Amino acid sequence: MIIDFHVHGKVTAQVSTAFGAEELEQKISEAKTEGLTAFAITEHANCEKFFEAVDFLDKNYNYINQHYDVDGFRVYIGVEVFVSGDLDITFVGEREYIKNLRNTVEQKRGKSRCIALSELAPLCDFDNSLVFLAHPFRRHENFPDIDKNFLKKLDYIELNASDIYKKGESVAKNEVYKLAKDLDLPVLGGSDAHHFIETGSIKNVFTDNCETISEIKQQIKMGNFKVEIMPSLAVRKKSGKLIKRLLYPRILIE
Repeated sequence: MIIDFHVHGKVTAQVSTAFGAEELEQKISEAKTEGLTAFAITEHANCEKFFEAVDFLDKNYNYINQHYDVDGFRVYIGVEVFVSGDLDITFVGEREYIKNLRNTVEQKRGKSRCIALSELAPLCDFDNSLVFLAHPFRRHENFPDIDKNFLKKLDYIELNASDIYKKGESVAKNEVYKLAKDLDLPVLGGSDAHHFIETGSIKNVFTDNCETISEIKQQIKMGNFKVEIMPSLAVRKKSGKLIKRLLYPRILIE
């Protein structure tokens, strides 16, 4: 199995922009071209149209073994949650759990930009969901003082393609792998793709085939994977950013 655990259904992170079915289909097509057999849609929890991608998949594809079967390509469902401390905890799991988690997070967040980690922790299903820390140094030079006991329950720390593009591979790797070593956690990759051209910029290649979340978690625990950074990563991420600026010139693109 070759999978990317961090793909967005929408072209920008902004809550007001619409989900496009054609864009999702292009992401799947690009992923197949790049050799991926699966990816997870991990939309931001605060997106107003969060459920549009799920609704589209529900109407058009079968959901089995905790993923959608898109003509042999597997699409998992997740959510990226912004927590206090300027960090993003990301979940991939059973469809109904992800939908309920997203709604609960939004209710608890209220008018705040984020949810407190102490409020998120009781909602985490560490046994049945994949839970990881996305781009841990995106907004930090030094990692914030945060509950290490919580962090050690995560499945892994993410090496993010956008951070590799912005900081360089050596710097991004050094930051992430040092944190992972301190927490005794593995490192896996995520493209953080918003535009389809960014899909496939980083891959997780598993030794065995996996279908359910439990199978994926077990393979991660066993270390049966490797992270592959594509030589085209910088071109893909730069192109994606330029395209997003052209499409949405009045929106700040991260």
